[in-house]
Amino acid sequence: MGQRSWWPGRTSGQLFTTDDLTNPATAGTLVQGLIQTDHVAAIFDESQEDTAWVPTAAAAGVPVIGG
Repeated sequence: MGQRSWWPGRTSGQLFTTDDLTNPATAGTLVQGLIQTDHVAAIFDESQEDTAWVPTAAAAGVPVIGG
């Protein structure tokens, strides 16, 4: 049996973590980096305090989980 993946077409993945310190400007910068540099498949957010970055993720087609 071949390798199985949680994401079609991929056999491995990475987990990136960031801390925006509840600062909307920092959050926006971090999300842009995750999308443009790290090419993330999705963003998991456990906070509902600073969601100004959500439209940036949506425009890039990156789903947001949690929040």
